[in-house]
This record gives sequence, structure tokens and C-alpha cells, in this order.
Amino acid sequence: MVLMLVLTGCSSTTLIRPLERGQWAVGANVGGPMIAFKGAAVPVPLSGVLVARGFADSATAFARVHATSAAFGVVHLELGGLKEWKAPAKWRPGFSAAPSLHVMLDTWKGRTSLYPQVDLNMYCFVGDGRGTKPPDLLHAGICNWFELRTPEPRAGRSVGIGCPPSTWATPWHGRSGTTPSSPSG
Repeated sequence: MVLMLVLTGCSSTTLIRPLERGQWAVGANVGGPMIAFKGAAVPVPLSGVLVARGFADSATAFARVHATSAAFGVVHLELGGLKEWKAPAKWRPGFSAAPSLHVMLDTWKGRTSLYPQVDLNMYCFVGDGRGTKPPDLLHAGICNWFELRTPEPRAGRSVGIGCPPSTWATPWHGRSGTTPSSPSG
């Protein structure tokens, strides 16, 4: 039961492993956490566009504009990076960290808010792949979203398996060129 609580939750993970030096990636995300609305569970329609570039074989920078919040009068820009601390090898998992800063400007109230976030990831490749398909990327992580107006950080977990093992991975499936929703949980 404790393992179920540790491995479930609502979180987002933008990058698990870095892009190669000089490589660019563009992604879009649609979807979000499930909420109760009029007695039914419905997904929050969060969306955004992300651009990322590999600056070294172990470091990537990224920026994302969150479109849904902009439609409701809040300009939301996310700036961050990913550092791979240890690449996976055979039975040893890889480790990465992705700090970012969410800048939100409420155009109705004229107020700016800053929300730091730190994602810590552990990942490995599983299976041999089939044909030209490479092995899957299995990952687990924790996403720490800090609310600066209160003393309590918001934290979530992410667990998933990707196929193929692209740089991008979500808690639910792998993909190439798309990203998950903004942090919430």
C-alpha cells in the first residue's frame, strides 16, 4: 500500500534526459490533471508550446509558453534546464535534475508571481527493442513546485515507461516532440 502511494500522484516531467549538443526540439502539450466538476472527473485543458536546445551532451535549456493560462489573462512563461548527473549503464540507472522558474503575469490584477520548480529523475532502458525500435525508457521522479507565498512546497511524483526512449517522457507514455502539462497536482 505504501508503494502505491509513493508511485501514484499528479505531476509533470518535461525532460528526463538531455538533448545532444546542438540538437533542437519543439513540442506541444495538451491535457492536465483530473478534477471533479459537477460530479464527474474531467481533465483540466492545459496547453503549451515548448522549445529546447542541447548545449552540451549532458545539459539542455528549455522555454515553454503556457497557452491556456494566457487565454484567461495570465501570461505564463517557464524557463529551465536539465543536467544529467549520471548516464544509465547496464543495470545502473541514470540520474538527472531539471530546475525551472515559472513566471506568471496576471494581466487583470497587474501582479507578477514566480514559482521555482525542481524535477529529480532516475531512469534506465529496458528491453532490447524490436527491429529498428530501441529499448524503452523507464523513469521515476519527483517534481517539487514551490509556492513562494506560503511556506509549503507542492510536490508530486512521476513514473512511466516510454517507447521509444526519446528525450521526452511523461508519467503515462513516451513520445517524441511533445511535452506534458504544466505543474499541478
